[in-house]
Amino acid sequence: MRRIPVIAFASVVLCALAAPAHAGTGWTTPQKIDPKPGRDINLSDGGKTAVWIRAGTDTGTGPVRWNYRVGKGVWKTSKALPMTSGVSDVQIDAYATLALMRTPVEWQASTRVGTTWSMPVAVGLPATAETVTMSRTGTLIAFVDSAGSTPPPAGLPCTVKAMTRNADGTWAAPVVIGSTPRQGYGCAQNVALSADGSTLAWLDTGYSLNVSRLVGGVWTSGPAVFVPGYDLYYLALSSDGNRVLWQYSTEDDTYTQTFSAGAWTPAVSVTSSGAIRPVASADAQTFAFDSENGFETYWFSGSAWKQVVLTSGNLRTSNAVSNTVVASAQQKTVSSSPLRVSVLSGAAWTKPVQVAKSAINPAVSTNGKSLVWMSRAKKALYAVRR
Repeated sequence: MRRIPVIAFASVVLCALAAPAHAGTGWTTPQKIDPKPGRDINLSDGGKTAVWIRAGTDTGTGPVRWNYRVGKGVWKTSKALPMTSGVSDVQIDAYATLALMRTPVEWQASTRVGTTWSMPVAVGLPATAETVTMSRTGTLIAFVDSAGSTPPPAGLPCTVKAMTRNADGTWAAPVVIGSTPRQGYGCAQNVALSADGSTLAWLDTGYSLNVSRLVGGVWTSGPAVFVPGYDLYYLALSSDGNRVLWQYSTEDDTYTQTFSAGAWTPAVSVTSSGAIRPVASADAQTFAFDSENGFETYWFSGSAWKQVVLTSGNLRTSNAVSNTVVASAQQKTVSSSPLRVSVLSGAAWTKPVQVAKSAINPAVSTNGKSLVWMSRAKKALYAVRR
């Protein structure tokens, strides 16, 4: 296990689970929103629109479908986006008015006006694009281009690029942000894009963690945030790009740094154990993962990182988090894969409440009000709200 010297450590304390009298914050009865299995579930920030790939496995391809509800009403009947068969990846903007999809031929995008989605059109990403990420504003796409790169020992690097969306909905030509090392398996390096599209973080060829900001239409280059000297297992940015989370490997601590007064603060250790399958909230202040201790959540209270152990034992979970909600689906058997949810109430997290007996691939809206998952037993998609 690698540990780095840190100048300032956050105090990490065990946060007791506080269960309010109503025991769970009032989630509604699950409602079926699609009768078929699905994956890559995306929710609008308000949780009233869902977009996903109708597929029976975690890696399967299929058509893209969507559903919505009005206010606190029931979900409508799901419908397919036009001409989207064979899609393997889908991402949406904050309002679910733009969907970016990886088709068997190229990356394409569809836009929505009211309840009508447009025919998908190519966005201009090269066939060599990897690690493609769209901002939640729907105005920027970042990716790693493997064109011209070679694997070790020659190891010619891959290129980190970004492209912006024009006012007429077309996409500008990609611009080069920097370079990242080529590994034997390709260029799928960790690249993180802030939800607002203002900030991009990546590991450069000197194995330094770099952050570039989009200012006045131009990408600025600043000093390295940190020089880990190794590949990174995990990398995430907060919505505004002012907090970065990173981890060497599943055996190492997770660290965070914040951008304040024009400079990045020293690295602070968040976790006391290695994180497996980590996920971070939009504000990068809630961090959930599996570990040798069980399923854990770390939360930044405003002055310190607090550790919340939600479920002990040797687990395998699929997780989703927002700033105030942590959802964890423990993978036991098809009939027993309980989905448990905890909610941040004041300065404490509620006791986990089970909302489904058999779940996988949960997704929680940014506002923490809606939760969607696939039932492993019934092979259908369900939703709850609070």
